[in-house]
Amino acid sequence: MITEQLSIFIHNQKKNSIKLAVGCEQGQHRSVAVIERLAELLKVTYNVEVNHRDLQRIRYDKKKQKERKQNRDKKYIDYDENN
Repeated sequence: MITEQLSIFIHNQKKNSIKLAVGCEQGQHRSVAVIERLAELLKVTYNVEVNHRDLQRIRYDKKKQKERKQNRDKKYIDYDENN
């Protein structure tokens, strides 16, 4: 199991902290689920801190995308009303 391999790796590193990064492509956010489960398993033995680096950016991007769509839709409505 991956947690056993990580435990061996962590023990051999002899460091105070280790960062693990899990990436995801195509916007499916599988990395979020993977790291949450991994953290859950590792918390039994280690002090674990999880940081989802890009989730805030994704929310921001979606907000901006929604604003752009609303502005675009408004332009079309204004155009239709004026013609």
